[in-house]
Amino acid sequence: MVAVDWLEALVLGMIQGLTEWLPVSSSGHLALAQRYMGQVPVVVDIMLHFGTMLVLLVYFRKEAGMVGRSAGAVLRDVSRGTGWGPAINKDAERKLSFLIVLALVPTAAFALTFRYLFGEGLFSNLPVIAAGFAVSGAMLALVAFGKRGARTNAGLSVRDSLAVGTAQGIAFLPGFSRSGLTIATGMLGGLEAETAGRYSFLIMLPAVLGAMILSLPDVGGLSTDVLLMGLAGMAAAMAVGWLSLGLLMRILKKGGIQYFAPYCFAACAITVVMVLGYL
Repeated sequence: MVAVDWLEALVLGMIQGLTEWLPVSSSGHLALAQRYMGQVPVVVDIMLHFGTMLVLLVYFRKEAGMVGRSAGAVLRDVSRGTGWGPAINKDAERKLSFLIVLALVPTAAFALTFRYLFGEGLFSNLPVIAAGFAVSGAMLALVAFGKRGARTNAGLSVRDSLAVGTAQGIAFLPGFSRSGLTIATGMLGGLEAETAGRYSFLIMLPAVLGAMILSLPDVGGLSTDVLLMGLAGMAAAMAVGWLSLGLLMRILKKGGIQYFAPYCFAACAITVVMVLGYL
């Protein structure tokens, strides 16, 4: 069944916008919602993610612009004969750009492996979604007991990049919160909460763009109804996403991300009940 109702599109857009940033798994929530409302066309799902990606790009426009300029400067220096090491370590901005690109290596490795092994059917697998909610809750709970980190962008390391990139790759699985896993991984590794959040979102931009490109071959015919539905959902995702991203950044400043752990555990319990056939 395909959800072509405008109300359903708006609801899915609001769910995407709210849960894409808060550490509760947008993929898990969308899968559970579509279980009752019907499966949306792939193009609509892409448009929902594109809407929240635009929010992220605008919200972190200064950082994104700096990363783009720094990456370009590195490539320009290398093309002129400078070694990769000196070109990357010339200043802090170039190093940050390198660490963002480096994080994409484990992200791509995990995401492509999961896609190859399990295909699209993975995203509606309730046991996997339940496990994802549980793992996300556990990671957030660990933040409450871990030592508070104080390292900022200047203290980001290759180890941080690979660890957070791996967490992002694992979060390709439904129910595993991308923001929850990446931010918690950064904080447990010693990063200050807001730094972990900003780094998490900066490595998300190219990762989401890559995932959208990989999904394009699955796009079928695009009717006017489907296009309008997608645009309505995208608008809702952008509006709610802007508010939820601002909310999460304020929560990170106050160091309260761990308070989402009980919600993830509750979502896991509800999903288990669904697996058992009681919902």
